[in-house]
Amino acid sequence: MVSNTVWLNGRLVSHARARLGIDDAGFLFGDGIFETVAARGGHLMAVQRHWHRMVHACRVMDLHTVSPDEFEAALWAVLGCSGLRDARLRFSISRGVGSRQTFLATAAEMPDYSKPETVCLSPYFCGSKGPLTGIKSLSYAAQLMMRREAQRQGCGEALVRNESNELCEATTSNVFVVIGGRLCTPPLRSGCLPGVMRSVVIEACANDGLQVEERPLPWGAMTEVEEAFLTSSLRGVQPIGCWQGRPLPAPGALTQRASAACGLALEAMRSETGV
Repeated sequence: MVSNTVWLNGRLVSHARARLGIDDAGFLFGDGIFETVAARGGHLMAVQRHWHRMVHACRVMDLHTVSPDEFEAALWAVLGCSGLRDARLRFSISRGVGSRQTFLATAAEMPDYSKPETVCLSPYFCGSKGPLTGIKSLSYAAQLMMRREAQRQGCGEALVRNESNELCEATTSNVFVVIGGRLCTPPLRSGCLPGVMRSVVIEACANDGLQVEERPLPWGAMTEVEEAFLTSSLRGVQPIGCWQGRPLPAPGALTQRASAACGLALEAMRSETGV
């Protein structure tokens, strides 16, 4: 449920009074991008990384962005109005109408990802060389369709392969697996989203002396997975307890180590106060 107050084009308005034009390109065509930022304990997590990724997406899609101060101020504003300490914050940029883009920030309750996840394989593939590959576009229908299909099978997430039949990502998260005692994740060239938490985990593990191998992961090798976890700004590091019907330790030893290292890294990059 979204908070009763949103930030729209530079000002706070009530959810009931917030309006988008019927010819807004984001609504009509999904022409825009978004970022989802986690607030935990009243702090914004990794907000600068989200802003930098948003800037890159805007360059790719030829959109204007906001300054880092305005980005963070908008998130603080909707978080403050929501009364939440743990929240899902979303900042969206639509191409809007004519030369007037639409900027929107909202706050909602944080989903519960405290339990290990159950995943299955999506029958659909993602492309590694599309114009929106690696971009959090407003065109999110394909991911949601794959996730709904997984939920109909009793799973919370779907694993997605690329056109080379390699593991790419999950519909709303990145994937890490342990094979032969080595922690691995698909490389960005596989077509996966450059997740903020993905990058935090890789860097935090390196600082802890745990190497993460970014390498192609042929789907045929996924029967050898010993443990696995998902990462996203909202999930954090979430163990996978069931992989394609096969139970996995949740959390396994390397998952626990990665989660602990990631927690320390996030503590160092949280935003303490509003702007």
